[in-house]
This record gives sequence, structure tokens and C-alpha cells, in this order.
Amino acid sequence: MKNSINILKANAMVMLICAFLGMNIATNAQEKSTTNRGDDTQQKIMKKKILFVVTSHGVKGSTGLPTGYHLAEVAHPWMVFKNAGFEIDFVSPKGGKAPVDGLNLNDATNKAFWEDEVYHHKIENTMKPSEVDLTSYTGIYYAGGHGTMWDYADNVELASISSKIYENGGAIGAVCHGPSGLLNIKLSNGKYLVDGKNINAFSNEEEVAVKLENVVPFMLETKLIERGAKFSKAGLWQEKVVVDGRLVTGQNPASAKGVGEALLKVIQQADLVSLSVEGPADDVMGVNSEWLINDSNDANKAIKQMLNEKANPDELKGKKVAVVVSDGVEEIELTFVRKMLENRGAAVHIISPRKPNYPPMFGAYVPEKRSTHISTVKWMQNSGYIKIDKFLDEANSKDYDLVYIPGGAWNPDAIRADQDALKFIKAANENHKTVASICHGPWVLINAGLVKGRKITSWWNMHEDLKNAGGTVIDEPVVIDNGVITSRGPIDLAPFTQALIKSLKDVK
Repeated sequence: MKNSINILKANAMVMLICAFLGMNIATNAQEKSTTNRGDDTQQKIMKKKILFVVTSHGVKGSTGLPTGYHLAEVAHPWMVFKNAGFEIDFVSPKGGKAPVDGLNLNDATNKAFWEDEVYHHKIENTMKPSEVDLTSYTGIYYAGGHGTMWDYADNVELASISSKIYENGGAIGAVCHGPSGLLNIKLSNGKYLVDGKNINAFSNEEEVAVKLENVVPFMLETKLIERGAKFSKAGLWQEKVVVDGRLVTGQNPASAKGVGEALLKVIQQADLVSLSVEGPADDVMGVNSEWLINDSNDANKAIKQMLNEKANPDELKGKKVAVVVSDGVEEIELTFVRKMLENRGAAVHIISPRKPNYPPMFGAYVPEKRSTHISTVKWMQNSGYIKIDKFLDEANSKDYDLVYIPGGAWNPDAIRADQDALKFIKAANENHKTVASICHGPWVLINAGLVKGRKITSWWNMHEDLKNAGGTVIDEPVVIDNGVITSRGPIDLAPFTQALIKSLKDVK
């Protein structure tokens, strides 16, 4: 009895260790060190910060007339964010001292900004785009002034900074000629940021009114409309602020304070949604792959041995394996098995559902790369992408000798609800093809109707689900029953993969 209890304790410890094993098995993997993170890093993440963009250009075309950023378009939003407890940083296309226009110090807010020693120093010593730490900001604001028309639109670095802040859930604001900086911002889906968005900026009529329509390199309103923006405007010099999701734009200097207030509200609403979450999540739980490979435990040694052994490249020649998988797959459970089978001559195909298209009301963002790749995780960390070989709706399980379903944080949950995936797996079983799954993958087997009456294993927190589905749970590294092979988790990858190899060799 005492020995049995010790064995149970050992198994529980192994399962606990397994929770740390969602990583790439590459021996050259680098671990991001978190042991020396000090209070300064945590404070930086916690502090509310916004990035203001100002122009570096000081002359209106060939006229020789001075220009720059418009002081009121910096000072009035600055006061809004300063009063809300934000720290404001400044960046310009060239960095260093930014030229100023509209230096009206009779305006109390302008005067307060101009005489603030800290912020006067900041705008006289702006950052270069290359010096911006993207993780620091919840939003970015483009101040106007005619100078922006010559150096905002074509600045690739600023456009990249803005797209990343926006796609990380941040907000973008711009006023007057500041929206010239929005023109060439592209999102990862290949579309311009302003395409289809409700937008406002310095109008064509206002440009004509100041007699600069033949001086500026382009008419801003016209160019925004060419980019697909839905432009709306007020009369000459009237305040106008337009909000479209996390994009806030204003028409002229009179709109500067309103843009600041609207942009602040957008950012605060995002904060309310996230409640007390502290971010960004740059310190997510994960595991060092070197620990998995080099630990002295026998199971770890077995994994390392498989990695280092010389495989017979003809051992599985002519055999075909379908890996049925979606986003959130545990990377090692896919990459290790695929590598071991391919080293022995098997053809391994990644077969996935097509890119999901969620309606806008879901608020879900799916990158364009998902059209051709699935995303992977390392336990809790997003990892990378793996190319899809075939989509489920164009694949036939009869073409394969083995169908494999890896686990992961949310891959099995997606696959078990995909009718094409379930049809593919059921057909494989009905045609006497081996079906294999590891860790959380057996959730899919429940929905495919392959658990009832079988001996089976899985990750520990699924045991009750398997029992409820009519399976007999066996707490062993690998369980084989009537054409279905299951395993507990990454720590069992060596014996699990050996079982797959044997199954493929037995195929006539």
C-alpha cells in the first residue's frame, strides 16, 4: 500500500511538471530571463502613458514661410491627459527640437505647456521613432500644423509604431493636419487604417481659405477619401470631432481639446473593459525547453535520446500522416511528432479549418496570416505560426495511414466543434485508420464518438470528461485500444511517438 501511495504521488508530480511543458523542443531555444526584473520595469508597465507625434518640418514648401507643429494642438490635448494622470512623451520624424507654429501665449493652456519645464524640455528634445518603446503606450496622438504635410505621411517608422499600438488594443488620435500621419498606416490584414473609417481633418475649404492649396503637397481631405475614408466635416473653423472605434480625429485647432477628451475617453473605456488587468503581458508563464531535454528524469532522457538518435529515413517511407489541428496548438506536441515521423520518411500534412471570420460585434481580431497558417502556443505563451498544407474541407482521411490530434490551450476546443474535423476523424476510424491524440486532444475524441467503451488516457483534468463519455481512464504514458492511441502530455512524447511509429510500420 505504501509503495502504491508513493507511486501515486510520483505520478501527481509528473503531471504537475507536465503543466510546464508547452514549448518548442529546439535545443537552441532561448529563455527570456525574468529573474532580474526590478521595480522599475513593473512601474513602467503600470504607468499610464501616451505618445504625442509632432512634425520636424519647419518651412511651408517653397514659400520660405516658417511652420511646425501648432502649439494649441499640442497644449490642449496635453492638458487633458496630464490632468488625467498620464505621462506624455514626444516623438518626431527626425527627433530633437521640434519647430513650433501658432505661438500664442495669451492662451492660458498654451502658456501652461510652454512654461512647464519638464514638457518644454521634452518637446525640445523629441525622440526619434527608433527610440520608441512600443510596450509603454496605450495610445498615440498626431498633433497638426502645416509642417506635418511634408514629413508625416511617408514616415514608415511612425506608421509601423501606430499600427502596432492600434493592433495591440491602443487608440489613435489626430487633429487638423495631423491625420496626414494616418494616410499610410496599414494593418496586418493589408488594409489602410482609414479604409472604411469615419474620419475628419483639415478640410479642402479651409486649405483654400488660408491660400495654401497650391503650396501643400496634397489636399488632405481628398487623399483621405482616396484611401477609403468616410470624410465628414463642419463649416470653416468650426469644432468637429469624429470617433470611430479606437480612432479619433478632429478638423482644426478649435477641435484639439475635443480630440484630447474623446481620445482619453476611448482609452479609459478600454481600461474599464480590462478591469484591473496589468499589462502588457510580457511575462507569461512558460517553460524552458532545455530543462525538458536535460532533466535527469528517465522520461526527459527518453525525449533527448529520440532527438539525438540517427533515424532510418526509409523506415516509414510511403506512409502518410494527417495532423488535424487549429490555432492554439501546443507547439511541441506538433513539432516533435512531425519531426520524428518525417525523419523516418513519413509524409506529414498539417490539416486545418479555414480562417475564422468573426462578425465585428465579437471584437475579435484574426490576422491575415491565419489564411495560410495556424498559430501555436507554449503552454501559456503565444509562440509562432505553422503553415497549413490542406484545409479540412478539401482533405480526405482515406489518403492517410494515421490521423493525429495534438493538444494545446484552445486547439482541441476549436477542433471538437468543427464539423469538417469531426467528419474527417470519424471517417478515418470507420476506415480502420489509426487515430492518435495527446494531452487535451482526447476532448476531440469525445465529440467524434471514439471514447465510449475504450481504454484511454489524457491530461489529468480531462479524466472525468472521458469517464462521463463512457471511457475507462488508464493513468499510463500511452494507452492503445482498438485503433486509438492516447497519451497524457508532453513528458510522454517519446513513448507516444514510438507507438505512432510502430502503428505506421504495421500498416500493410
